[in-house]
Amino acid sequence: MSKLFQKNISNALRFNLNRFYFIILFFIIFFNDALCQRNLSPQAQNAIGSFNAKQYQTAADEFRKLLVRYPKDALYQYYLGASLAEMNIAPAEAIENLKSATSNENEYLSWYYLYKIYYRQFRFEEAKAALEEFKKTATRHERKLFEVSKEEGRIANALIFFSKAVQTNVTDIKSTRTDSVYISLSNACHLKIEIIPVNKSDSVIVLVRPFEGLNEYHYFAASSNSKSRGKDIFRIKRLDNNKWTAPENLGPIINSSEDEDFPYFDDKSGTLYFASKGHGSAGGFDIFKSKFDPVKNEWSKPQQLPFPINSPWDDYLYINDSSGATFVSGRECKLGNIKVYHIENPGQGQEIVNLKPDKRLQECFFKIPQKPDVKINIEVEKQKVTQNQIATDTNLTVLVSRALEAQKLSDSAMLIAKQYKVKLIDEDDKEKRAVIFSEISKYEKKAGKYQMSANDLYAKANEIQFNKTSNIRQSSKDNKLRDTSIFSIEASSPYSDENPFPTEAALPEGLIYRIQLGAYIKPVEYDYFGRIQPITAEVAKENNIIKYYAGIFKRFYEADNSLRKIKGLGFKEAFLVAFYNNKKIPVDRAKELEKNE
Repeated sequence: MSKLFQKNISNALRFNLNRFYFIILFFIIFFNDALCQRNLSPQAQNAIGSFNAKQYQTAADEFRKLLVRYPKDALYQYYLGASLAEMNIAPAEAIENLKSATSNENEYLSWYYLYKIYYRQFRFEEAKAALEEFKKTATRHERKLFEVSKEEGRIANALIFFSKAVQTNVTDIKSTRTDSVYISLSNACHLKIEIIPVNKSDSVIVLVRPFEGLNEYHYFAASSNSKSRGKDIFRIKRLDNNKWTAPENLGPIINSSEDEDFPYFDDKSGTLYFASKGHGSAGGFDIFKSKFDPVKNEWSKPQQLPFPINSPWDDYLYINDSSGATFVSGRECKLGNIKVYHIENPGQGQEIVNLKPDKRLQECFFKIPQKPDVKINIEVEKQKVTQNQIATDTNLTVLVSRALEAQKLSDSAMLIAKQYKVKLIDEDDKEKRAVIFSEISKYEKKAGKYQMSANDLYAKANEIQFNKTSNIRQSSKDNKLRDTSIFSIEASSPYSDENPFPTEAALPEGLIYRIQLGAYIKPVEYDYFGRIQPITAEVAKENNIIKYYAGIFKRFYEADNSLRKIKGLGFKEAFLVAFYNNKKIPVDRAKELEKNE
């Protein structure tokens, strides 16, 4: 069932991009012909191939490297700007490269991408000028393909629509991939998902409120019968014996000449909420509402939900619930992701008028109170990692557990610092950048503080483990910590929801060995590795594979002895890995370094 959910929502969310990608495909073919006249390096050809395959992150990384060597190459500037625009990230960098690319008349498609980015930044006058420049260069056929007349009308509407906003109180924001939006919504709004067979070849997904409605209609979007149109909204009625009527098109009041999608009918108010590219939408898809009159058997004229619920991005699905409303939008998201927003008292906020572009962005990108400080402080109070505890605790399991907890706090603070660094990339305002720099410094200091506690705990655990291990030889008291390791097989696993496996934990400096227990597509249960400890997890950036490691060893023979014990517990595929100053090195090279020491 979940595969069908994923298939339907992925197809639905991709549908609105089909025309644009068809247009891009046309230009890809055109550009490929033009590129044949220029000798491109294999690196450039691979980067363009990544762009054509919609692997925009890979393309952006490659074109950044090429621009280091050829900083004024208009072709590379165009592709970098277009990649960033497709991913919906780093608008300032995208604009800079696209503007430079427009100096070369062959890269006139840059004007169209500039229009799209300016529009999403609420810089409508600049967007209008960029569209005019594209219009000057493009052929009549190209102007038709890119729907220039429609975009000109959209800018005219946007100047009015985005000049005011209704104050909206957002209480929760969740990011999700496009293939899980229905599941996320059903959980958030306490709805159930029902798959209804409409005919022999197709089924539709509808969201059903746990409420006895006044009617038994269910609403869905599907391809219209007209070849000149995209998707329309239909409804079906449940009959006896769980059968359904034939689909009924809702007609021209609801269905425009553009795409309509993502309907949700609120039984209590008799209101249909749906997404449409028509009806004078300000973004791609905008959210509209229409009330049904059961006496007249007709729909009211669709009304556009106000800004900032509707935005210059695609806004898809709106659902009322007992605590407010939930809607889905493509703003603030990378390609392939969406955000689910929950709001309180929808439509009851104060109206704000005469908004300037920077204020429009501020209203559009909802902010909710940040809670990382509170969370970390609670954890610190709970753990009370102090020097006194370090000096008095003698239980190895407790020390290792506390060391890992302190490490987790350090990693959490560092993660927050990294998130602020990501925000810094797209922020041009000097005052806001200063605030972000301050937050980065604050959390890096927190991370350092917790790391020091973790290191002290690791050292104490090292000392206890050394005293328990009789076969470790040392030449002096000063060598004690250097020659000991952290590894044990205890009575039970210390890991749980409250004490999860640490992820991306910082390693001690110098040479160490670890035992890789396995690599998995999904997280394993906390008791999967039995009584082995400590265990840490590492997520590979290139493929999201999760690798699990056991122990921290200073000497090869200790690591090798522990590996034999682990294999004896049934983990036959486990093997040794070595690190030097947090970088992975071959085990043979590690043994040479150990010998030289």
